[in-house]
Amino acid sequence: MMLQKYNPEKLKDGVNIMPDGEEVFYISNPALGLWAYKGRFV
Repeated sequence: MMLQKYNPEKLKDGVNIMPDGEEVFYISNPALGLWAYKGRFV
């Protein structure tokens, strides 16, 4: 049931608005966030 609602093949990176109005933030490759640090964001 969860894969039907939150299907990774249909979600885009970033904010997604679900049909019921729920707002979810999706990251397709969470490992990439391990390399992020505040100084790289301008």
